[in-house]
Amino acid sequence: MARTRRLEGAEQFLAASMTPSAAGPRLSLMRLTSFEGIIRARDEMASSRPLSRLTVTAIMVKILGQLLSRPQYQDLNSRIDQDTVITYDDVNIAIPVYRSNGGTSLIVIGEANRKSIDEISSELKTAPEGVDYSRATTMFVNLGVMGIDAITGISLPGVSTSLAVGRIRRGQIYNEAKDRVVTTYIAWVTMSVDPRAVGPDVAGSFLSELASVLESSELVSQLVSS
Repeated sequence: MARTRRLEGAEQFLAASMTPSAAGPRLSLMRLTSFEGIIRARDEMASSRPLSRLTVTAIMVKILGQLLSRPQYQDLNSRIDQDTVITYDDVNIAIPVYRSNGGTSLIVIGEANRKSIDEISSELKTAPEGVDYSRATTMFVNLGVMGIDAITGISLPGVSTSLAVGRIRRGQIYNEAKDRVVTTYIAWVTMSVDPRAVGPDVAGSFLSELASVLESSELVSQLVSS
């Protein structure tokens, strides 16, 4: 017996985001990245807040809010309306949230660049579905929580940039500063951009700076506390 069901809500919206005609042209860049800094900073913060342990997603949203609000990355924090690129001062991040019942909700953390890590962490747990997705200026996807190593092609119609993180695991990566291969926490980071708004030079520069932050617990702590 065959069964059918209609896609609704966030599922329908995410399905549309995977359709090239809806999302527009995309350029994807992937980088194997050390997550040593973010894991170490998270564990250090956990010792001082045993009742409210921060997730990697909350910390990533805070970091992205800080980095994307910098002038050199304003094109990454933008929307496209036909032939017009609209850049924003505030960083509004759309995030798929995977529910325990197997469903997916899409929420938006508004003004992530202005909010504290505690405010972001709370919103991730309590933000309602059915928000106005048109105010999102970028998208962040953490599929590592589902055991996925890497993903390409995910995007949001109208939004110039999306960033996805895969499963964080112990593995080997070349450390340029030490000029040798080290074993540490690593994960694939994928950035998908609309080339009409963002060039590969800007996207590559952002990925490079993000990688530098994620491998340094000191830099992570600085951005999280700002």
